[in-house]
Amino acid sequence: MTAGYGVSAVLHLETCGSTNKEAMRLAHSGETGPLWVCARLQSEGRGRSGRKWVSKQGNLFASLLVRLKGPMENLGQLSLVAGIAVADAITLALTERGEQKQVGKLWLKWPNDIMFGPAKCGGLLVETSTSQHDEVANIVIGVGLNLAHGANLEDRATSCLSDHGLEILPTEILAYLDQAMLLRLHQWDRGNGFSAIRASWLAMAGKAGRPITVHEGANVIKGRFEGLSQEGRLLVRLDGGTVKEIAWGDVLFP
Repeated sequence: MTAGYGVSAVLHLETCGSTNKEAMRLAHSGETGPLWVCARLQSEGRGRSGRKWVSKQGNLFASLLVRLKGPMENLGQLSLVAGIAVADAITLALTERGEQKQVGKLWLKWPNDIMFGPAKCGGLLVETSTSQHDEVANIVIGVGLNLAHGANLEDRATSCLSDHGLEILPTEILAYLDQAMLLRLHQWDRGNGFSAIRASWLAMAGKAGRPITVHEGANVIKGRFEGLSQEGRLLVRLDGGTVKEIAWGDVLFP
């Protein structure tokens, strides 16, 4: 079923409903990973909050399954861990192709968007399930990257990496991503190393003080981007000077 690919095994599928769903099904069947589930096409791709992720052949649709022990309260940090890993992979791929000048356009938007300039070029969907032992969790880290086609996520401005000098196949970017993801998970160390992850993420997030709008469902919060809390929550400085911690929401920068 699987074949060696770098450090992790990879299950290549022609089509599937959702690589996240398939990876979690395998976890519930006893697979422990690390295992990537990668598909050429998805019919039921999902973004965060149930949004539809439109899958076009030539883009990357892949999900990493790992089983981790550790504090469950730290699992919310994994979107930030994964975001840094994706940025690492894209940076290395661009650099090796002589496109170092493009790296400066790459940035991360809380909690799980991969951005190139003003447009989104990829996203993350982290899902977890606990086993019979509370301290063990099945983790599925889904990665969607617009390699050859943009307009992947409905109603969102998107970009494709080929427009920025990164002509690369899904199997090729997965090799970079596998190494980067496992290195960053090792650095994170179930939350023990989150301070280093947080610093790396902030270095990719742009300057503090920018105007920001956060939609928490029907609640709209406006202020200025202040950074991340020590636990990874978004910090927004409100007009009155109060700094608000936000655990979830959709972020917009004007």
